[in-house]
Amino acid sequence: MSDNNAQDTVKELRALSQLINASIDEIEHAMVSRGQSFPLLNESYSLESEIPRMEPDMVAAGTVITSAAAQLIAAVRIPAVSALVTALQYEVSSSLRGVIQAHVPEILREAGVKGLHVSDIAASTKVDPSRLARILRLLATNHIFTEVSPDVFAHNRTVNDAMFRKSNGPDKTAFNLALKTNLTYFSYLELPENAYAHRRFNASMNGVHNMVPPGTMLEGFDWNSLRPQSNVVDVGSGIGSQSLALAETFPHLNFILQDSQATLENALTFWKAEFPEAISTGRVKMQDEHAIKILCRLRAAAGPDTQLVVIDSILSFACPENDIVKNIPGAAGPLPPPPLLPNLGYAGVPSYLSDISMMNAHDGVERTIVQFNKIFEESGWKISRVHRGVLGIASTITGVPA
Repeated sequence: MSDNNAQDTVKELRALSQLINASIDEIEHAMVSRGQSFPLLNESYSLESEIPRMEPDMVAAGTVITSAAAQLIAAVRIPAVSALVTALQYEVSSSLRGVIQAHVPEILREAGVKGLHVSDIAASTKVDPSRLARILRLLATNHIFTEVSPDVFAHNRTVNDAMFRKSNGPDKTAFNLALKTNLTYFSYLELPENAYAHRRFNASMNGVHNMVPPGTMLEGFDWNSLRPQSNVVDVGSGIGSQSLALAETFPHLNFILQDSQATLENALTFWKAEFPEAISTGRVKMQDEHAIKILCRLRAAAGPDTQLVVIDSILSFACPENDIVKNIPGAAGPLPPPPLLPNLGYAGVPSYLSDISMMNAHDGVERTIVQFNKIFEESGWKISRVHRGVLGIASTITGVPA
């Protein structure tokens, strides 16, 4: 980028920022002159509290702020992230519909500003509390409801008074209901008539890789500490775009990709195009249908020096969480400046959208560090350290035998 282009970019960002600041000044001046208070986001909604916001000059100022803020987001956010958020935005509306159908707004209205734990919310609705928490957290990350403390939710002003039954298993999802199939999502993709959709899915996973800043995969674990010719087993590898970054950087390591046979056929095409020498020399091998068996046997097969490396998104609560993760090395990340949400709100929403998509299509889950710690403990592992990626994406969790 030339100096002139860089200056033009910064000039545009500053212009948008100035529009926002000037409009906030207009709001402040109007509120002072009228003796009114502008409604706070975390206050409960009422017609009376909205009166200051509905004045024509306040509507005009708010419109400028909304337009400038949205354009500012579009200008600074990674394009692939913007595309993902747009593609998955339906998860927000469907989540809102779900909580309304489960009468969550009415239940929370009775709870007041202190909120209610998700187990208590779910008790009278026959909704799975773990699923409901994830749905409410996505909404809270979009400033619909507030997460007062971990898994405790309350109303805010975005929500007013104006099927998610318990089910478990990747073949008992919203995807199965919509397509009237008993197949899991990946089994459905492997049908001959869905070959194009399968290739498109694999390409989208490579696109997700492009959302992560270069070098992120290299930061969370000391790959150089592994002995020459060590095998790195990528369980559920997809086409192996994550392992590709490692293979190009660490020539002393070998890689085994494990996924379904149909996925690995696409992976072979991908690797032959991107890094053919790794295939021809045998540095990268592919194994199908063993991923689940290996996951179940990892702990049983682990030696005293074995390390389990999980590279995945780590979701944060939409409220302060450091006190509950302080005993997990590296798990407590720095908090953003107030009044931003502790999980950075809209900036971090892609992971929460992905979580709901995982639940609907696969009965899967994007986990908080508390949930990761729980499954590590239950399977005989102990988290030794955590390296959080930007916005929790591509974080590294290293475990050792407990």
